[in-house]
Amino acid sequence: MYRFAVVILRWLARLSALFFAGVFLLIMASEFVAPQSGPPAGWVDWVGAGLLLIAVAGMILAWKWDLTGALISLAALVLHISVVRNRTYAVVWLAAIPAALFLAEWLLRRPRQAAPTPTP
Repeated sequence: MYRFAVVILRWLARLSALFFAGVFLLIMASEFVAPQSGPPAGWVDWVGAGLLLIAVAGMILAWKWDLTGALISLAALVLHISVVRNRTYAVVWLAAIPAALFLAEWLLRRPRQAAPTPTP
């Protein structure tokens, strides 16, 4: 049962990362093909887009290196929140789901250390 839960969690993380990366790339491609609002206005917009790109790259890296990719993605999202001041952070919370799933899967796969036995 334990291995089955790890496999399910791994594939949930991978599929959610793939979905989010696909949506992000679709939005970016549509902005290049038919811009809705023009190029980013200032450095905050550029940094925000770059941090989201790093977060997506972290999700893709997490396919191979769970912990590293999850931490890169979460760090980029935290930086995004601190740089870009939005009224709502729904997109950031949704983007954090794959990273949190990768992190949870890594925690489940970690080798467990046996508790030390007290010596009399």
